[in-house]
Order: sequence, then structure tokens, then C-alpha cells
Amino acid sequence: MTAVMVAVAYVGLLTSAMAQTDWRKDVGTFRIGIVASNGNSAAVAKVEPFRLAIAEALGLNVEIFAAKNYTALINAQSSARIEYAIYSASAYAAAWQVCECVEPLVLPKSSDGSQSYNSIVISAENGPEDVSQLASAKLTGLSQSSFAGSQFAIFELGTQNIELPEEISYSESGEVAIQKFVEGEYNALIGWSSLTGDPVTGYSQGTLNLIAAKNGGKIIPYRVIWKSSAIPNRPHVVRKSLASEAKTLLRNVLTRMYENDPVAYDSIEPVFGGGFVVARHGQFLPVIEYLNSLLPADVEEKRDSEQPDEQVD
Repeated sequence: MTAVMVAVAYVGLLTSAMAQTDWRKDVGTFRIGIVASNGNSAAVAKVEPFRLAIAEALGLNVEIFAAKNYTALINAQSSARIEYAIYSASAYAAAWQVCECVEPLVLPKSSDGSQSYNSIVISAENGPEDVSQLASAKLTGLSQSSFAGSQFAIFELGTQNIELPEEISYSESGEVAIQKFVEGEYNALIGWSSLTGDPVTGYSQGTLNLIAAKNGGKIIPYRVIWKSSAIPNRPHVVRKSLASEAKTLLRNVLTRMYENDPVAYDSIEPVFGGGFVVARHGQFLPVIEYLNSLLPADVEEKRDSEQPDEQVD
């Protein structure tokens, strides 16, 4: 190799190294957005171990941005005021609608290993045998504003040309709806489930599991007659423009966090106790399709009213 070639190679390596370090200077302070429904100071203090872990991994100062709802969180990330956000599946879809400037990095697994859950239709013993009889059923949902326990199911049933009753009833809460269903006031119920684990005891999580608790530990004679596309657990999302080195560092620390730093993991994911796995945009396409079906005014209302996915029961 000639001296000129060596010099060119050296300059190339130096330029590459400078490019990898410049992103830290460009970012300055790395900001992570969360929805703080219980007050900003308490929410920020709770995730401090997670903040410290990310700061160490990136070699940057990290701040937590506490948003009052998903709309505020989406606005902050789409306007580049934060680099990282933790959304529900439908909030991520809404963020993608706003600017297509975001991408999912990881999502948490549940302790049963599931990475997603499904909207389901549950039938009672005297209820419809299958979805072809759903139009004549006494149908209720968990709540009218519930994503998994109402809206997503109704949308996907419609896309499959499954006829629904003229009126779907709702109670003041999901718990009351389940109780009325168990007591026989309704013979079909829109709920959600992990569909993982023992079906006899209502699977590992979800509406059937709650029904089993009211039914001596078993779901018989209740049965699932329909399930939706998979709804991923809540994703951790970054801006697409974030440097590839930063994304790699984040994926590495996040996918190993459950084993290497369980305190940090539990501080940010107290519900999903199975560790992080790499997420892909394609996992969210059914949810994006649902949001695309809504009028713009409805989208805005949805973002403000929706609760995190894991709280839909």
C-alpha cells in the first residue's frame, strides 16, 4: 500500500470516527418522554434508575419529559423537542400519522413471553355460536373509549364484513361490563386477551382471566369466537433522524436491561415483566390502518382520551 493510500485510509477512518462522535454534540441533552398521569414529579422520580442507565449507555446527559397525555407526547417528539418516547401501540400509530419521523426501537414482553395481545369477542353459553350470529347477540364492550375492548374490534370486524348488532351497550366501567356479562345481562362481550397460557383458566392476562376469577377459576362455558390482529405491547420509540450509533447503543442496553439492570427495567416497565425485544414498524400496521380509517377530528379526540393499552381491562 502506497503512502497516499495509507493517508486516504487514515482520513476516512478519522472522518468516520468524527461522524460517530458528532451526534452527541448535536443532541446535547437526550430527552425521554413519558405520559405522567399521576403527577410530573412522582413520575419522573420513579423512572430515575432507567434514566441513569440510558445516560450511562449513551454517554450523555438524559432528562425525562413528563407529558400530560399522548397528544402532548406526540407533539413533543414530532417537533424534535424529545428524541425518545414511550407510547401505547395506537399512540405510536398516531405519531406515525403526524410525521412519519419516528420508528419503534423495542417493546416489552410480558412475563408469559407474549409481545402482544388481541381484541376478542367472548360468547356466553346462550350466546352466538360464531361471528355469523353476532348481529342478533346482546353485545357489550369494556367501554366505549377502550381501544382493545371496543374500537379496534369493531373496526376489524367491519373490515371482515361481520355484521354487528344495531346497538352495542356499554357500562360505566370495564369491571361493571364484565360483571353484567357474567350475570347474564349480555351474551357476548368485546374484551382483550394475551391468548397465551392455559385457555381453561382464561389465559395469562386479560378479560377472560378476570372472568375466570369470577367463575371458580375456569372460563367454561365462555368461549372466544373471534380475535383481532395482534396489538403489540407499548413500544419505546425514537426519531428516525437519531444517529445509527445511538440507536445501536440504545437497543443493546435495552435488550439486556432485564438481566443486567432489573431495577432500571422495573422502574420503566412495571407491568411487562419479560424484558425488551427489538420492535419493527410492520408490527403496528393493523393499528395504523385503524387510525387511518378515522376522520382527523376523531384522531385528535382519540389521542386525548385513550389510556395505556395495558390498562384496558
